[in-house]
Amino acid sequence: MRFRKHMTLNRRRWTALMLCMALGACQAPSSTASTDTPSNEAAAIAPAQAVLRPAYSQCVQDARGMDDQLEACDARELAYQRKQMEAEVARLMDGPDGPAKDRWMDEQANWAEDTDTRCSPASDHVGPMLDAQSCRINRYANGAVELRSRELAPHLQ
Repeated sequence: MRFRKHMTLNRRRWTALMLCMALGACQAPSSTASTDTPSNEAAAIAPAQAVLRPAYSQCVQDARGMDDQLEACDARELAYQRKQMEAEVARLMDGPDGPAKDRWMDEQANWAEDTDTRCSPASDHVGPMLDAQSCRINRYANGAVELRSRELAPHLQ
């Protein structure tokens, strides 16, 4: 019985590890366009606006609406935000096993699935692709902030 419980925890740990790897591999293609106001689609899929790095804002300003330059700005910011979230996931994964960690791992799996659903472009046109990339950047940035303040208490059930 104890072995079976250990195998279940290892399977969950493996699932969480695979989720962490998938977080780094899943990305909507990044293509952007210059718009001052988000489209209705963006408002429908975008989470709360995250606080992003000043370097990103400067990059977007310097791009002056050039799609390829905006795409590069988005790619760099998404990579940065992913690294922030991955660091927090790794920190929490290093913590002790317990019911709180199991619940958190389930939440992370749901978060990844929800991100893929919410941040999928509605079409392959530039606007929806920009909206999807913005959605991902915001989700990763907000997710990292939320995880940074989180501690998993193994003794709480």
